[in-house]
Amino acid sequence: MAPMVQLVPEYVGASPSVNPLIVSQGRGSILFDLVVACAIFFATLIALEIVGAFVFAGGLDDPVPNAWVLVGQRGFLSVVMGLVLWGLLRKNAQMPASLGVRNDGVVRSVFWGLVAYVSVFGYVMGLGILVSLVWPDAVRLMEEAQRENVERLPTMGFGVALAFSLVVSVSEELLFRGLIVTRLRSLTGSWMLAVAISSIFFAVLHIPQGGMPVAVIFGLSVILGFWMVWQGNLIVPIIAHMLFDLTSLTWLNRLAGS
Repeated sequence: MAPMVQLVPEYVGASPSVNPLIVSQGRGSILFDLVVACAIFFATLIALEIVGAFVFAGGLDDPVPNAWVLVGQRGFLSVVMGLVLWGLLRKNAQMPASLGVRNDGVVRSVFWGLVAYVSVFGYVMGLGILVSLVWPDAVRLMEEAQRENVERLPTMGFGVALAFSLVVSVSEELLFRGLIVTRLRSLTGSWMLAVAISSIFFAVLHIPQGGMPVAVIFGLSVILGFWMVWQGNLIVPIIAHMLFDLTSLTWLNRLAGS
């Protein structure tokens, strides 16, 4: 009997039987990597927030620093996470492709990144329309959450917003889609479960934005996880994430000026 052929590969262009995103690594070692990477990510993020509040702003009561300071903070976090993940790869004798970090098919990945952005934007807009029809008060709650977010962020021009969106997407995608999704897949044996669990963690990261945004962000993370798994290249969710954040910041800046 001829072997069954998997009709949908784990990611485009890859052999279904050889997927670099699925690593051969002991459970204890995977858990160690996840704990270390997450601990360093959140510890660095909190430390940068505290330093930024006291050094570049008016303390915790007025923790809004200059826009370029925020870019520098997240840029530093991106470098830290890059070094941490590089060290974990070296420890386990793994290739960067196991995190979706690849230099082949860049043009294709950019194209799918743009498509992924459209899907994310469509999800948010469609969900907003649906929720407003079922729960009219949700619109008011979202507007209140948006105004609170405006108060937490300084006004950003397009160039600053673009730079900030880029470094935020790089730091978060390296951890959540690059490491957490792929290693949870090796632990659980299920891409769906890996994406769902990582999306819960990703949503928790955004709790300061409020309950309604967190619920939306969970779904957004699921979509980004899908694109990462399907395309097998971290460029795709990074581009989608960056463009979505840029769109959101542009909207928040207009809201602040209204």
